[in-house]
Parts: sequence; C-alpha cells; structure tokens
Amino acid sequence: MRSASAYRYFLCFLPDEALRREIARLHRRTGQFDERVKVERSHLSLCVFGVPQKRDAFLARRIDGALGEEPLSSCVVRLGRVRGGPCGATLFTRGRRGELTQLRCRLLARLAARGIVPELEKTNPHITLGYDPCQGPSFDIALEWIPREIVLIESEHGRTRHNRLASWSLLEPEQGSLLFAGQPGELRLAS
Repeated sequence: MRSASAYRYFLCFLPDEALRREIARLHRRTGQFDERVKVERSHLSLCVFGVPQKRDAFLARRIDGALGEEPLSSCVVRLGRVRGGPCGATLFTRGRRGELTQLRCRLLARLAARGIVPELEKTNPHITLGYDPCQGPSFDIALEWIPREIVLIESEHGRTRHNRLASWSLLEPEQGSLLFAGQPGELRLAS
C-alpha cells in the first residue's frame, strides 16, 4: 500500500445527502467522472492549515479549544455558477455572500485568538466537481443550503484519501438568514 507523501489539513462544510445528490447530477452534466473527486469527498473549504510532511497529531485538539465551547451560527450558502474548462469543473457560490463572509471572519478570529492561523483562506468558496476536461459552457443553477457543522479534514496526498478528524456543530442561522420556504437545513431551489 502506498503511503501519503504529505498531509493537507482544512476546515470545510460537507454537503448533506440532498446536496450530494445535486452534486452527482452536476458530475454527470459536466462529464466529471474523475476518481480523485468522488461525490462522497465533496466539500466547500473555508481555510487550509498547510501541507506538512508528517501528521499533525494536535491540530484537532487546538481547533477544539477555539470552537468547542461556544458554537458559531450557520449561514445560507448560495450555490449558483458551474464553470468548466480544460482543467475541470467547479461549482461556485453566487450572489450575497455576507453571511458566509461573517461566519468565516468569526471562525478566523476564534482561531487567531488561540494562535492558529491558516496558511490559506478560501475567499472564493467553491466545490470542485472534477479535474477532467469540461467542454460544455458555464451555466447557472440556484440552490441554497445551510451547513450544520464545520469539519476538520486530513487529506493524504498521493492516496486520494480524506480522514474526518473532528467536527463542530453550528447553531441555526441568525434570524435574518432563515429560509421561509421549507425547513431550515433543507436544500432548496433559490427563487
């Protein structure tokens, strides 16, 4: 069995079952059947902590110190633009990102207060659909989703493997963000 050449650590939102079904449809529509980007490993990254050569045995515990006592409020993630090209296809957020930006700022402030500074902040949140060439034109969709938790993932380079190390539940979105059609947390078509 091949060993990992490095480890990549990141905080992300993992799609719920309904969003994974939509991502699977987008895989088919864009022709993304790359084994490296399976629907089960889909995620929307918030920040990346680096790519050390050896496992970081203490990162989850350190992040828990920053996030474990008082949960953050979730937000509405609006997904809306699928772009493709010779290097693959990506699903991007669209429209108002204020709520997502606020959540990320609060997250980064909590981490910084504990001396944890990500190597890379994800300022253009997206879900990678695949790395296979995508010949079709870009297109719009309109989905809204409320993540329920922030997850710490350890990615093993060279093994296409994601290890879920820890997660932190999110509170319901603040009142101004609640969806009025459907139940909070359900994936829904945006109007």
